[in-house]
Amino acid sequence: MSTTISWHFEKHAMGSVNGLQRHNERNSKQHKNERIDPERSQDNINIVEPDMNNKTYQQRIKTRLDEFYTGKRKPRKDAIVDVQHSFQFGGDMFNELSKERRLEVMQSAADFLVERIGGRENVLDLNYHRDETSDHVHMDTIPLLNDGRLSAKEMYSRKFMKETQSDLLSFMQERFPELEFERADKIGRGFENGHSQADFERLKDKQHSNQELYKEQQKELEEAHKNLKLDKKNQVLDILEIAQPDLTVSQDIYNKKRAGTRHLGMFVRLYGDSPQPVRKLEGRHQLFSWVSTETLTKYAKEAWNSLKETKQMLADVAINLGVHSAWRDIMIQNGGMIGKTTNGEELNKPFSKLIPEQIQKATATQLQQVNQQMQNRNQGSGRSR
Repeated sequence: MSTTISWHFEKHAMGSVNGLQRHNERNSKQHKNERIDPERSQDNINIVEPDMNNKTYQQRIKTRLDEFYTGKRKPRKDAIVDVQHSFQFGGDMFNELSKERRLEVMQSAADFLVERIGGRENVLDLNYHRDETSDHVHMDTIPLLNDGRLSAKEMYSRKFMKETQSDLLSFMQERFPELEFERADKIGRGFENGHSQADFERLKDKQHSNQELYKEQQKELEEAHKNLKLDKKNQVLDILEIAQPDLTVSQDIYNKKRAGTRHLGMFVRLYGDSPQPVRKLEGRHQLFSWVSTETLTKYAKEAWNSLKETKQMLADVAINLGVHSAWRDIMIQNGGMIGKTTNGEELNKPFSKLIPEQIQKATATQLQQVNQQMQNRNQGSGRSR
């Protein structure tokens, strides 16, 4: 794989330069860039001209302006006084080089640019960062022209940028042919010129943070989905306990699961020693663990529909035996009657008790109607089959 190189820069006014210095020279132990490994910061290299030592960026800029600036007016407060250049390198060839060789490559790129912008007099400092994901270079410069004017716009014209990018790539290709240098494409850089390595790092951090957030949200979503499925399964089993309380798994399923266990005693305590009905805890465990939610839902729908038909029939029987028709929906819903009739009689009883009691009170005509109702139902069931 070839080696990539990208050069990008960002312009700054006086008010923001000391913040750049803290990042570049690692003057703070707290960094917003999470990729910085403080234990590796000792491997960074900071190069400063002798007369710039122990000075802030603002002081260094003032020193150079006092020495070389020829403008008739004092620079505006918002004037561009710092252009931060960054070199980013990529590719397996570069990353597999020794530390010394990587430094040589970075120094060569930096030296090339220093000459293009007027020499080291315009350089505030040069930083080789080796404490992050990949080695890279920061170089802060003052945009002083040869005639002493201060103008980042004029110095970094479109023509200058285009020619310098092309010449830099050619220089690196000739200097290190074995690394097969090529210019990093737009996607590789992540942004156009006019932005800094700090932007690149912020974008990378944001991307990393977004990826981590996505993974976390995905995990939460999967967990929620899993819990939702478990809740649904339990709801289905609740229905089956009512609608089909004797439902069990097949003997074949039970035997297969039992044969596959390594802890028979624990297995029997949890699942029982044979297929158990859903109304029992062991049976519920068997159905929950061994039968899919989809299959149980199918069973529940079939059982519930059958149960509903039965409750409808029993409600009609109760009405024919003297219960008021206004109670039909309540009887179907509750499997009997809950409440009091219009004459104050308490009928808080399931069908299994309500209907026998009503039969005891029924007239011969009512019993005959019920008998005819059951015959009609049986005949209908026979035709449907």
